Amino acid sequence: MEDTKKIFDKNNPAIPKSGEEEIKATGASVTPAVILEGTVANCLSLNLRAEPKSDARILSELKALDKVTVNMDKSTDEFFSVRSHSGMKGYCMRQFIAVKM
Repeated sequence: MEDTKKIFDKNNPAIPKSGEEEIKATGASVTPAVILEGTVANCLSLNLRAEPKSDARILSELKALDKVTVNMDKSTDEFFSVRSHSGMKGYCMRQFIAVKM
């Protein structure tokens, strides 16, 4: 069973502070995941999809300037793995998320 510990911004528990890591403990090893802050950009709305494919099921729709967290370890060349402000996880096309490094 996978145990996940998360570091959250006390002012907004849905979004970790920029640059902080989500720690995943599996058995005896601990692997940090790179978690970054992102913002929906270059569009008015953006589909949050179930898989990193352009024809995957749409879970929700994000609006321009919505804040998301980006898990770089689960992202692909074309899609970021994101968590919305409301806590929903899915994938969004990279070209529409501005990531704060």
